Amino acid sequence: MVAGGGDEEEKRGSGGLKNDKDLRAGVALCARAAFLGHADAIRELGHCLQDGYGVRKNVEEGRRLLVQANA
Repeated sequence: MVAGGGDEEEKRGSGGLKNDKDLRAGVALCARAAFLGHADAIRELGHCLQDGYGVRKNVEEGRRLLVQANA
């Protein structure tokens, strides 16, 4: 964490600022890759679901995907 990052740091996700991205499109692409069995995509989709990043928050499903990706 960068000292003094405060508000801007909270707006950052993987790869940049949330406002600079089409979050729903990113999650949709991640979900397609996860469906095809890509472990990194399964993990990333799990984080998105767990945190509500680009999708409706679903902690239970997010954690299930994280466990699946790490199996």
